[in-house]
Amino acid sequence: MSSPANNMYVGKRIPHRSQFRSSERWRSRYPDDAMAANQVREFLARYPAVLEEYLDETASVDYLEQLLQRKRTLPSTVAKCTFNQRADSNGLGMVYSEIGIEQLARRIVECSSDSDICAKMHEICGVVANIIFADIYNLYYLDDTNSEMSLYMPGSTTEWKRVGPTGLKLTVSAHVATTAKSVNVADLQQDSRFPKGVRLGEERVHHVIGVPILLDTGRCYAVVEFSRGWDHDPFSKVEFEVTNAILSWVSACVQKMKRNKLLNIQTRLHGFLLETTRVMFDDVVNVDLVVTNIMTFTKELVSADRCGLLLVDEERKELFADYFDEGATDEEGRPVYTKASQIRFSINKGISGYTVNIRDAYSDKRFNPEVDQKTGYRTRNILCMPIQGKNGVIGVVQLINRLNGRCFTADDEDAFSMFAVYSALALHYARVAMEVLEYHCTCSEDETAALYDNAHLPVDQVPLDFYTFDFNCNKKNSVILPQLYIKLMYEHFGKKEFDLLALCRFVLTVKKNYRPVPYHNWEHGFQVAHCLWRMVSESQEVQFSRLEKMGMIVGGICHDLDHRGFSNEFFRKTRQPLAALYSTSIMEQHHYKQTVTILSAEGHDIFSHLTSEQYKQLLAYIRDNILATDLALYFGNQKTICGLLDSEKFSLSEVDHRRALMSLMMTGADLCAITKPWETQRGMVDALYEEFYMQIGFINFICKPLYSTLIRLIPETKPLQTGCDVCKEQWQMAEVKDYLRKHPHIAEEYLLQSTSSETLEKLIAKKRQLVNENVYGNLRLIRKKSLFKSISQVYTDTGMEAMTRKICSCSTDEEIYEQIYNICNIITSALDADGFVMFVMDSSEKDIAKYTPETGPIHSTSVGHNDTLASYVAVKNQPLCVSNVHKDRRFPNGVGDDRFNECHALCSPIMLETGNVFCLISFVRVDLNRPFDEYDFEMITGIFSWIMACVRKIKKNRLLQVQEALNGFLLQTTRVMFDDMEDIDTLVTNIMTFTKNLVCADRSALFLVDEERDELYADYFDEGKMSTTGVPEYTKTSQIRFSKELGIAGFSVNIKDAYSDERFNQEVDKKTGYRTRNILCMPISGKHGVLGVVQMINRFLFTLASVTQAILDQKNGAHFTVDDESAFKLFAVYCALAIHYSRIYNMLSHKQMKYKVAMDVLQYHISCPEDEFNALYEKPILPRKQVPANFDSFDFCCYDYNNILPQLFIRMILESFGENEFEMAKLCRFVLTVRKNYRNIQYHNWHHGFHVAHALWQIIAKSGLNLTNLEKMAIIIGGLCHDIDHRGFNNEFFKKLKHPLAALYTTSVMEQHHYKQTVTILHADGHEIFSHLTAFEHKNLLEKIRTHILATDLALYFPTQKYLTSVMDEGGFNPETEPHREALLSLIMTAADLCAITKPWETQQRTAKYIYEEFYMQGDEEKKRGLQPLPMMDRINQRDIPKMQVGFIGFICKPMYTTLSKLLPETEHLLKGCIRCHDNWKQTMEEQAANAEKQAGGT
Repeated sequence: MSSPANNMYVGKRIPHRSQFRSSERWRSRYPDDAMAANQVREFLARYPAVLEEYLDETASVDYLEQLLQRKRTLPSTVAKCTFNQRADSNGLGMVYSEIGIEQLARRIVECSSDSDICAKMHEICGVVANIIFADIYNLYYLDDTNSEMSLYMPGSTTEWKRVGPTGLKLTVSAHVATTAKSVNVADLQQDSRFPKGVRLGEERVHHVIGVPILLDTGRCYAVVEFSRGWDHDPFSKVEFEVTNAILSWVSACVQKMKRNKLLNIQTRLHGFLLETTRVMFDDVVNVDLVVTNIMTFTKELVSADRCGLLLVDEERKELFADYFDEGATDEEGRPVYTKASQIRFSINKGISGYTVNIRDAYSDKRFNPEVDQKTGYRTRNILCMPIQGKNGVIGVVQLINRLNGRCFTADDEDAFSMFAVYSALALHYARVAMEVLEYHCTCSEDETAALYDNAHLPVDQVPLDFYTFDFNCNKKNSVILPQLYIKLMYEHFGKKEFDLLALCRFVLTVKKNYRPVPYHNWEHGFQVAHCLWRMVSESQEVQFSRLEKMGMIVGGICHDLDHRGFSNEFFRKTRQPLAALYSTSIMEQHHYKQTVTILSAEGHDIFSHLTSEQYKQLLAYIRDNILATDLALYFGNQKTICGLLDSEKFSLSEVDHRRALMSLMMTGADLCAITKPWETQRGMVDALYEEFYMQIGFINFICKPLYSTLIRLIPETKPLQTGCDVCKEQWQMAEVKDYLRKHPHIAEEYLLQSTSSETLEKLIAKKRQLVNENVYGNLRLIRKKSLFKSISQVYTDTGMEAMTRKICSCSTDEEIYEQIYNICNIITSALDADGFVMFVMDSSEKDIAKYTPETGPIHSTSVGHNDTLASYVAVKNQPLCVSNVHKDRRFPNGVGDDRFNECHALCSPIMLETGNVFCLISFVRVDLNRPFDEYDFEMITGIFSWIMACVRKIKKNRLLQVQEALNGFLLQTTRVMFDDMEDIDTLVTNIMTFTKNLVCADRSALFLVDEERDELYADYFDEGKMSTTGVPEYTKTSQIRFSKELGIAGFSVNIKDAYSDERFNQEVDKKTGYRTRNILCMPISGKHGVLGVVQMINRFLFTLASVTQAILDQKNGAHFTVDDESAFKLFAVYCALAIHYSRIYNMLSHKQMKYKVAMDVLQYHISCPEDEFNALYEKPILPRKQVPANFDSFDFCCYDYNNILPQLFIRMILESFGENEFEMAKLCRFVLTVRKNYRNIQYHNWHHGFHVAHALWQIIAKSGLNLTNLEKMAIIIGGLCHDIDHRGFNNEFFKKLKHPLAALYTTSVMEQHHYKQTVTILHADGHEIFSHLTAFEHKNLLEKIRTHILATDLALYFPTQKYLTSVMDEGGFNPETEPHREALLSLIMTAADLCAITKPWETQQRTAKYIYEEFYMQGDEEKKRGLQPLPMMDRINQRDIPKMQVGFIGFICKPMYTTLSKLLPETEHLLKGCIRCHDNWKQTMEEQAANAEKQAGGT
């Protein structure tokens, strides 16, 4: 490295200190060089202006900048050191300490690498150079053999510069390195030992000191050169001695550092080997971790950049590599290794089989460059050693490219030779450990082929407990579950029953469709299938048919497909689309639908050998079995089977009994986790309760009864019951006592379980004392000592006036009853009575009920019986005063209240205008000496007349309000039906609710007509449920069906007593458990006949509805009236209209919900896996050194960089739009999902999509085209997504086959599909990379993306090319004009789509192979269907590939790139590449023709 002095002169020379010495005066004061130099420095310190003036005249700016930089790097102590101290050879220690070298030398000992040592030595050399006034100083580093020497150049791009061999000793440094001795050269030009001087380009150097840095072995480690120019004095003897003395200390420090380093490496090696051994033997499962640790430590041990592990394939005599070191690191800087596609080559080819240290790989003939060609990595040097196993070489470890530009040393070889032994041990355990699984994100053909090849599991790999009920799916055996499932299917049904390929594809697809939820996952599905298999295998007494067993085992493996970890109730509460699609057993029905979907998929038809009838029956079995896993259905099934067993009526010959048994077996298998060993049970419960939360209660309430019943039918399932009992005991031991200790407030319960009988008896007594007494409310009587003189005074003074007015504001009969009851309390006081009894009439006028506000109406007696005073008055409709009621034979039950046995009574009715009795009140006096008199009778009559007036008024008002409400409701109904079509279901329920209230019905039912089956059926049922606001709630349950001709359901009738009428169909009551008393039934007629039947059931005895929702008929009878029929006839018209539109809407809604569910499942499967996202999100930005060298070139090929393509795309986006334009999480998820949605076909795959996006990025970056951010986003994203979900077939293929895609899109079939897929991904949750845009910008962007993707249809290229050519010919092209701009962007898209034709010849050949393989795939498919493929798609024309390529390039590509280069001259590189490939193909074609002629001539 040159000194700043080399650059300080600009046409002038600085006076040397020898000129000062010519002055006698100067010499007399300062006789030697040291004193003169010291005096100059003192002078300049006193007069700084002299120095400034001097530098202004002589020094350049570059020199001053270098001087400043050098000044900053020097220790502060240098300036303080006097030359006297430097020159004093007896005081070198003082020089060494005071100038800071001591501290620098100590830092050498602390260095960890040769690069650090050289940096510290270079710093010391700078201090020494200042001491001895050297103009230049250089540091040379020697390799281990002392044959090569490199110049240390800190701060430059290349830290080390190779300067040549040392053996010829042509330079000072080479001479010193070879002889290991210091030299002081007074005149370099005249010294014949050094014909080359110091080094090339240093002609001014005249005086040189060369000093070696020696190790304790005598080897020269480095050489330091200090030099002065010809215009300076030679180095003095003192300066030479000072230099040697200081650098000898440096040598000692280097030697100490080397020894420390060896000790440190040895210590670390021993510790690591111990840890490696422990991991290998204590954690054999994690052998991969052992191997990666070994590779990591080896890299650190020898400071290697990359590490390669190649294993020996003895059968094929090849070396192969699975894991690759691509230079990636984790957050903590540790290497991360990638498992990629294998690289293979002969075991005897290249250097891989030898133990060698290659210093320059490409100059060594033994090096095999194929690996570099496949990976794109540049190898400089290699340390390679075989790994010896028990039976010979088992692999080769290669350390590649030692850091800091140096080669591997002999020390590296020694350290690595010891480590290779442990590498062999690790590889041995890696081979015998479990197989490494590939991640299956989809059921690809590769996965299917792999399983097909290894479908039959060796006997020694089958788990020992596989043939027991205790078998448990865990992480250790999860890898072989598909094979185990195939094994159990083949063992039970035989190998000829199923096609192996279809079975492999089926089981892998089932596995894929299980979501990674904690419990209801793939392992759980297999566990259930396994348990069912054991049940049917172990069962001796119960024999099942072949279809039944298939239905159970297949139903078991599929019973929780696509489970989301939520219960059915959750989907109902959150109103998920699934809840709208299935009213009952929501998830179970979804699981079944998923099962059918998989079985119906191409290549998954494992039951293709069955007849259509058998297959239909099998699907019915599968459906019943999957639905049986809904615990809501279990209880009814359990009750049915227990009843049959207890009555000894259970028979396997009965179809229903067999189905009930299979349903019970399904439930038992679904809950089989509760029967597993305790350790297994605990683990499963932990996973289960991550989805929902009590275990012992669950076992007692469900599991024990289930397995007890099952064992009665299949005794061989005894292990399940035993396991259940054991788990229950364990749960009790582990949970109950611990729970009680944590909850002191239930300590009493603990005592009840743990103490003696005597103590329990005391506690029982205590509990009995705490039972709440049933306290009845006592009637509060207010007595007055004097009677009122007038009824008016009584009415006013007692407050009854205000109470009667309140009656007019009542809205329900209940409120009226309560007000009358309060008034009667006052009347009781006014009459000086002891109490009263109030009765109300039901709507049928047949029964009366005793009433209090606390209890409401309680049935008392029938009107016609006349057994009480009230029933008698109800018939006579007249007030009646009776003395000593119990002695009156007309009233054997007295007043109808046990509180009053012997009494006087005054009973009066409250009548309506119609003559009907509304209610009756009997006032009583128990003092037989005070009967009611005429005055009391008149008071009651007078007061009740006011009450009757109020009741009649409110009834009239309510009739008017109800009529007004009815009119308003009908108007609203019409508006809703026509203005709010989306809410027909709400409309129908509103109609049912209003109709119920209209006729005071208890229940309503809606039966619709099924024209195909000539039946009536009901979906929605009124179970009497009410919401918190008092509105009826209807339930959608399983359908009830019966013939239209059966019962009364098809007629318009009013049945007053259902069970006495022969027309009534009792089947509905039997199925629902409800008791029907009376019915109002009316057909709902549509345009083409009867649409359905509405039934109102059981008219209320007492209406509780609001005034705007109910109307009382005039007779208020127990059955439906003529008025009810009239009101309902009008309303039935609106019912018909509602049902008509409901059917239309439900049909559309059902399809929409199916679409939503399908899209939900589709989005789950098309989205990238979370682990891939997490990995990319942690390291989205690729370090610059890992970016391929030609990434910024049009020639970049991505085939060998598959693992880093997402990071490279993110790099493109960040360079184009900055770091703040997109959310990184969404961008990572988006690019990974795009990659996943490219199919694994030959050419139109993820690599092609990336190439197009990269080409577009390069065109935009290099052309300088003025594009907006939206335009750039649209074209780059459009390029990446332009072939998403391409199937390998062209548009014409889909049209010929009349594929659904061709029916969906009439033009640009696949391009429009690619755009739709792009939009689907952009709208998926977590993928909205454009969410920051406004709605207008987003819409505009999507339209641009659509235009760009459609531009890749070659059918649209020709008019674009023609248009641009004509515009250019006219000389009027302007990129700012919208039509011109759109045409240019379309041409750019086409150019990027065909950019493979512009790549280097090797890339073009490779790409052409992929293209024609895809063409031939379409041609083969067309031949299968009897179609004639195009010549380029026919395999028989493979020899014509060069000819076809020449034609394609000449007809399409060359004109296109010619036009593009004229519009954007910066893209001329694409045109040149296109022409180059055209010429190469043409040459290939000509050579092919010449060879053909030669062969023809030879024959």
